[in-house]
Amino acid sequence: MNNGIIIQARTNSSRLPGKILLPFYKDENILELIIKRIKYATDIPIVIATTQKESDNSIVKIAKNMKVNFFRGNEENVLARFIDCAKQYNFSSIIRICSDNPFIDTEDLLYLSKQNSSYDYICFSINKQPTITSHTGFWAEKISLNALLKIQKNTTNKIYLEHVTNYIYEHPEMFNIKKNEISETIKTNQVRLTLDTKEDFIILKEIFEKIYKKKNGYNFTKYDVLNHIEKNPIYLEKMKENIKKNEK
Repeated sequence: MNNGIIIQARTNSSRLPGKILLPFYKDENILELIIKRIKYATDIPIVIATTQKESDNSIVKIAKNMKVNFFRGNEENVLARFIDCAKQYNFSSIIRICSDNPFIDTEDLLYLSKQNSSYDYICFSINKQPTITSHTGFWAEKISLNALLKIQKNTTNKIYLEHVTNYIYEHPEMFNIKKNEISETIKTNQVRLTLDTKEDFIILKEIFEKIYKKKNGYNFTKYDVLNHIEKNPIYLEKMKENIKKNEK
């Protein structure tokens, strides 16, 4: 089994264009910080999967500067982009990360990397629903290349081509799935740590700066973040508002 981390990234966001390239902490953007946090935690190969659009040349430049591989593929057909990327880099199993989640939990990422390759899909779940469908922003998901090829074979629906893993958890009878239910101590649908809007950016930027300074670097976990939010309930109130505005 060849594990690989694929970070899905592009600049053409409708609600906040270029969001992952905006200065987030000091002079670094979210994509750079995610790469640094992953590299701090593991030596699993990282590939940035972006598009062929000229506007995404800036993402390729970041990949080169940070000495990680990149792949350029179809903008709309993200499923094909992941499949072609995995084939090029010989990944039989993919840990998928979205580039708008600066608080991705690296401990749980490592857990995914060690899971049995017999599964088609491994995720974390809240109320039995994959966390990718939530606003939490802590968790990656793991998919086999064979599972992605099965999706490609069975559908041309635009929704499933754009949202890589939706087909799997909407057709569970077709796949060998493992869900890791989040424990009660951190289970919440009220936390929003994914970046879509300017309001999200302001909140997440402030939280990241305070957590980074408190932990003196990148070595923080979801518990550090949640504890900080709990001690500063104003964040939670703002997050609840933003969740209502941006229902998935």
